[in-house]
Amino acid sequence: MVHSTVCGQPFSACGGDLRGTWRIVGVCLESDLTKLYNQDRADAWNACADSCVSATVAASGTVTYTDQVATYDVTTVEITSDSYSPACASQRYAISSLDQKMCDRISAVETLLYPGGSLEENCKYVGSDCRCESRVPTTNRDSPGYTMSTVSSSTV
Repeated sequence: MVHSTVCGQPFSACGGDLRGTWRIVGVCLESDLTKLYNQDRADAWNACADSCVSATVAASGTVTYTDQVATYDVTTVEITSDSYSPACASQRYAISSLDQKMCDRISAVETLLYPGGSLEENCKYVGSDCRCESRVPTTNRDSPGYTMSTVSSSTV
């Protein structure tokens, strides 16, 4: 039996046949996604070091295991909330002042730059900042091969 701790929750493998369809019931991250985004942004635009307010990932779908084939039908959604100050918008987007029109421009630029065009972003001018809510859905329908091996509790 495999015992492990994944994302702070105890996990005990129950053994048995892996074959069948498994439903995704949750996602956990072993690092702070908000902090990672802010570190990445600080490296590129120091005025944007704290622009990511929150970032999470959600998932749903199934994984079906047959003899040496795993079939994924999984959708993940990355959800972020950002607040761009005038200084950040100036560095990152070359925008000299913020208003709703410029927030709409930030939203359009982000949407165009995102690979695959799957970014859903909505920015609003609030106070002196642009506040943006973003969702990036990604669907995985791969069918890679796999092999089973015995795992001991000391390797998990």
